[in-house]
Amino acid sequence: YACRTRNNQRGAKLSEHAKGNAIDIAAFRLNDGSEISVLRDWNNSRRGQILKKLHKTACGPFGTVLGPKDRFHKDHFHFDTAKHRGGAFCR
Repeated sequence: YACRTRNNQRGAKLSEHAKGNAIDIAAFRLNDGSEISVLRDWNNSRRGQILKKLHKTACGPFGTVLGPKDRFHKDHFHFDTAKHRGGAFCR
């Protein structure tokens, strides 16, 4: 839990983090010990493609998927279980 508003913006709605329904992931450590970082590798051709596929695939199983295309999520992925009227919200 991180009791805060969305994007730490004053007056905004409570974040899904405040409800324990969200996780942020900045990097993935692979079995060989190497790391794929959202900040460092998003624009890297090979590793970036892996990150972009993961981002796209998470859209649906998670209600909200945010990543580097969103200005508040340049260095990490945000996954949460919020329900949206029009389906998953992904950016």
